Amino acid sequence: MPVPDLRAGDRVVFSLAGAYAWNISHHDFLMHPRPGFHFLSAGTPAPEPLARGPAPAGRVRRARVGSGGRGLEPADAAGRDASGHGQGR
Repeated sequence: MPVPDLRAGDRVVFSLAGAYAWNISHHDFLMHPRPGFHFLSAGTPAPEPLARGPAPAGRVRRARVGSGGRGLEPADAAGRDASGHGQGR
């Protein structure tokens, strides 16, 4: 799904990444930091779409499946979305 306005430092969320998921990737090959995992329950209601605009550096913009790139949701500085889900570090 095309998602406009991605920039360096933005985080991208993949649901059901298949063969490119963490369990098949070569974690230490490129010496990149390990990504965080965030699991959302299937019963979590989808948030209402927010007005589009540039995301502050280092924030998450999540496109809901079927939104066609509309309804991007920013997260707070800790990586949590409006429902409170996120890194929790």
